[in-house]
Amino acid sequence: METLISIIVRNRWVVLGIVLIAAGAAIPLTGDALEPNNALEVWFLEDDPALRSYHDFQGRFGNDEIVAVCLHDEGGIFTVENLRLIHDASRRLKERESDWVKGVTSISTVLHIGWGVDEHGDSELVLEKSFRRPPATQAEVDIVRDRIMSDPIYGDHIITKDEKTTLLIIQPQATGNIDRDRPIVLFRIQRVLDEVFYSAGKEVSVGGMGVMYQRLNEISTRDATIFLSFSSLIIFVVLGLTLRRLIPVVTAGIVIAVSLGALLGLYGAFGRQMNMVTMIIPTLLMVYGVADVMHIVTHYYQERLPLERGGVDKRGAVARSVGYSLAPCLFTTLTTAAGFASLSWSKMAVIRDLGIFAAIGVALAFVVSMVVVAVVLDVFDVRPPAGFRPPPAPGRRTRLRGVPDPEPGILGWVADVVYYFPDWVIVFSVIAAVTAGVGIARLEVDTYSIQFLFPTDPVHRDHTKIEGTFGNYTPMEFLIETGTTDGAKDPELLAAIDRFEVGLAKIPNVSKTVAVTSVTKRLNQAFHDGAESEYRIPTDPDVVAQELLWYDPDRADDPQKLVDFPHYTTARVTAKVKNLSAQGWAEVLRQAKEAVDAAGFPDGTVVTPSGYLPLYVRLIDYVVGTQLLSFGIAFGVVFVLIGVVLRSLRLALISIVPNCLPVAVILGAMGFAGIRLDVATVVIAAVMLGIAVDDTVHFLFRFRKELAENGGDHRRAARTAILTTGHALVGTSITLFAGFLIFVLAGIKSIVFFGVLTGCTIIAALLADLMVLPTMLVLIRPRISSAFPDVDPASDTAPIATPPVEG
Repeated sequence: METLISIIVRNRWVVLGIVLIAAGAAIPLTGDALEPNNALEVWFLEDDPALRSYHDFQGRFGNDEIVAVCLHDEGGIFTVENLRLIHDASRRLKERESDWVKGVTSISTVLHIGWGVDEHGDSELVLEKSFRRPPATQAEVDIVRDRIMSDPIYGDHIITKDEKTTLLIIQPQATGNIDRDRPIVLFRIQRVLDEVFYSAGKEVSVGGMGVMYQRLNEISTRDATIFLSFSSLIIFVVLGLTLRRLIPVVTAGIVIAVSLGALLGLYGAFGRQMNMVTMIIPTLLMVYGVADVMHIVTHYYQERLPLERGGVDKRGAVARSVGYSLAPCLFTTLTTAAGFASLSWSKMAVIRDLGIFAAIGVALAFVVSMVVVAVVLDVFDVRPPAGFRPPPAPGRRTRLRGVPDPEPGILGWVADVVYYFPDWVIVFSVIAAVTAGVGIARLEVDTYSIQFLFPTDPVHRDHTKIEGTFGNYTPMEFLIETGTTDGAKDPELLAAIDRFEVGLAKIPNVSKTVAVTSVTKRLNQAFHDGAESEYRIPTDPDVVAQELLWYDPDRADDPQKLVDFPHYTTARVTAKVKNLSAQGWAEVLRQAKEAVDAAGFPDGTVVTPSGYLPLYVRLIDYVVGTQLLSFGIAFGVVFVLIGVVLRSLRLALISIVPNCLPVAVILGAMGFAGIRLDVATVVIAAVMLGIAVDDTVHFLFRFRKELAENGGDHRRAARTAILTTGHALVGTSITLFAGFLIFVLAGIKSIVFFGVLTGCTIIAALLADLMVLPTMLVLIRPRISSAFPDVDPASDTAPIATPPVEG
């Protein structure tokens, strides 16, 4: 390692130039990477069967990313002014924004089915809009009211029974790239709403999947800027207080800028966009880059003066100290990258991207850190700050009872606890582990998109208001596949659909089903002069076929396409459900399956949940699978690496406890606090393991070195390792804690939880590595080869060991 660093510093400008040119070439590609995208599709791999099914549904029945606009008036919806506003908004949205809006369903656009008189005075069946022009008098309003409220298709579907709340359901056009066009669509819709409703002093609430996605995009963009700004400020303040020299702090800034530019360019080159999960990558890269710089510079501070006293010049001191740091930093890079890379086996696309690119970023940060820090320390004469203590000489004793001299500060207290009271450390560790186990048993696996937003967020407030005044409005779709042309016109099938709708309505959190059965029954009633007894499905197939000639599912002003017109091979049932978590919707779908079985569909009929909800529910399986698989892979890879690199199976086994204990404690805390394991926090176990093992690696490298220098005395080696490498561990942990804690400023709750939990894990991992790990080494006393990789105890880099004095 020393030889490699010597080559770098001898050719410093060439090596540095190569690194900077490579990073600079990637910068033009960063623009695409910073464009946010939080749509549902980004969570799934392109070849996912569930995603293909969802796209098939959209291709057959149009864009299901509806926008629901809710108008509530305590005085009632049926007034001249309200109907004028609803008509004006519906017309402007459909006509002026036709490039972006496919259709609008409102009380001004739905069809009235009834009987009228033609120009010859004969009766005729009339299908027309509930009103073509806004009513000018209350008498005209009452006619519209009677038409809407007497029609079972519309009553309580687009207007509540108390007549105080109504919905405008807007269906955007199915553009080639809805994620790109969504901001434009929503902007144009909002502009019309401002011009019509807000200018008239009316307030409307806006909800829907697309609205939520766009809000998450906006928050992701804002939060990414906040994270980078505040994380940079806090990290560099902590770095300055720890290293107490301007040049190392500026060096860390260069390392971060170069690494981040290269990674974001690579991210954009692969066509990736930031989302609510991957937006943490820049901050992750920042804290890991700073951690490498801090470990290297801290060790340089500790070794510079002893090396100078041994006659080693500045370049030699840089080569030796940085060369020594290269081995543990390389290994921590490998273990951390392994923790992230374990996420690449996830079936969720965003988690896979997080794992792959975070692993690449950690590797980039390591390479850039080693090159830049070595060059800077060689070019500038960076002296250790005043009061920075070199490592204590091995074998130092007091005259009383032959015990080590007491050391000042927190690290001295920790060293004394490990030295004198190792049994108590084990007792408290066992208590922590048992308590964590109880909490983990209470951990809930679920995801709830609307709950990503805080209750004070305007989109969350609007959603709450819509459900509170209108009721359920999130669509749950079912496709009834008959396999034959005109199969959806079969009276037997329609009767089964009708029974299925009744079964759905009995499920808690489900209401307001709509299907072709409603249209068929309403048409049959109209053909029989409106007799209430004729609101039914005819038993004669010819009658059904004749009546359905009046139904046009392709009407642009009614996006509720209930069959695959003109084939009629597939019918669509849409139920309105409460916005629930994935587990809640999974239970609804389970009960819906029971309703399918009870409906008695004809043989050969296939009923499948479709649209958004089944795809969302699928995430739960992916969350559980990702958590178990990623942690299992990270666990295996990390501890195998420890055993191989340190050439000690016992050290690998011993290191399991201090690394898994912090992870268990934090997962247990999540269980006690009621924090879900969801699509954002699912990565936490694997990421926490990768973070926790970093301190373990640095400590074990130092412990092995001190064991050789202290004549095989495990207790003294552990004590000295705490007092030496403990400074770097504390410094990097505080820096990492501060960097992750900045996530508390996020506008997405799961990201706040991720930041707080990760920050707490860092502190828990620090305590475990400074207390639990050395205690286990002292009590178990593993036999470790005295040979240490790349360190010759007899060389000028190591103080001369003195035999321990007993008694």
